[in-house]
Amino acid sequence: MRTLVAFGLLLAAGVCSAETMEIKTAFDALDTSPRTALTFTNSLDINNRGGHVQGVQRLGNRIVLSGSATDAAWLAIVDEIAHSVVDVRKILPKPFKHAGGFQINDGWMTVGVEDNRRRDRSRVLIYGVDAADGIPDEPATVIERSGPRERATAGAVGVARFEARLWVVVGNWDSRHIDFYVANEGALAFEPALTLEPDANPKDGWVESEWYSYQNLNLFEDNGELYLIGTTSLDDTTEVADLFQLNLNGETPSLVKIRHHRLARGSTTRLRWGGGMERTPSGQLRLYATEAHVESSNGLTVYGP
Repeated sequence: MRTLVAFGLLLAAGVCSAETMEIKTAFDALDTSPRTALTFTNSLDINNRGGHVQGVQRLGNRIVLSGSATDAAWLAIVDEIAHSVVDVRKILPKPFKHAGGFQINDGWMTVGVEDNRRRDRSRVLIYGVDAADGIPDEPATVIERSGPRERATAGAVGVARFEARLWVVVGNWDSRHIDFYVANEGALAFEPALTLEPDANPKDGWVESEWYSYQNLNLFEDNGELYLIGTTSLDDTTEVADLFQLNLNGETPSLVKIRHHRLARGSTTRLRWGGGMERTPSGQLRLYATEAHVESSNGLTVYGP
């Protein structure tokens, strides 16, 4: 069932410059086979037990990885110039030990951290970030979630700005439900705005009819519209990336799949282990995929320029 929360919301329009590639064009231009984007080393302590890398994003000349483990959820910061991990942070301790797919966009970083044993609670951490100052030690605000088993998890989250408001998207276990939250950028008092259950509803206008268990959800504004990109692995050889447009016009809000890509898997990387989309200042898209764990020697692949 799709549910529009009673207070409702209107999508605020954004403007892309004439020089910025439209997101649909950029998505069409993604490469179907990955190339090596970065190799890097690590000498810092990272607990690889009971978890794996979950997401990847860029912040200036640094690559940020999220991950899960037996004792804590963590972030690892990779210096692209030094080709090495320069910082590892435990962002929440057990039971909130599973940091999922996340996003850095429009000066904000959202990371969902869940109790993946009970699967009935999660926290969405929201940080103000920039390339010069990096990631603060503490989030600017936190969205607390609780509910029935697997309904209130937060395995994949994204963020995008519309004028003075921020939209945060949260996918629960295997992204069965998609929850949107909205706040004024100054106050950061996030309120539930919209819940969608795409696989339980008609898929009119979809270019491909499957709703997959997306492990990463990235949110972007383009020319006054809101777009969602979901990524995951289908099997041992095939990756998937889908582009959705959020339709708020009409009686029933919906997500419409307008693009579908089947991609070749990297030799050591998978989108299900850790993936994430970057949109460059020119509007191009880069889809990153990681290896399962951060070891002494590591590789990162990319589909795109």
